[in-house]
Amino acid sequence: MRRTVRDIIGRLRERSRLRNELGLTELNRQIEATTDAEIEAEDFFLECDDETPNIVAARLMIGLTNDCQKDAIAEGNGYCGTMAMALVALKGLLPNLSGLILRSAEREAGWRATNDEGVGEVGRRKSDHQLAAVRR
Repeated sequence: MRRTVRDIIGRLRERSRLRNELGLTELNRQIEATTDAEIEAEDFFLECDDETPNIVAARLMIGLTNDCQKDAIAEGNGYCGTMAMALVALKGLLPNLSGLILRSAEREAGWRATNDEGVGEVGRRKSDHQLAAVRR
């Protein structure tokens, strides 16, 4: 019995040493901190009384994350009706968004940051109003 306990303790110590050597302990701390920050951000956006376009867009993207599969798309094979409706709303909000919310909404809505000619990576020309919003 003692030998079995010693063997188990030895394996646990070796496992702990390997986790530390590989940096898994620190990685786990970073993952937990990131998760905590995401939860705090979601709570802020969901509890905020402000109805600015950035807040509304953040709520839509939180809903997309919670309600849709990662590989769901708004059209074609893998169609997700929830995503399609949210993306229509996001596209309508794009000209009024700014900062990180704008970049996240562009990514969710299929837009890309524009180059100097105002053409996104997907090849669609943005309006002057949308370009002004991107550059804010």
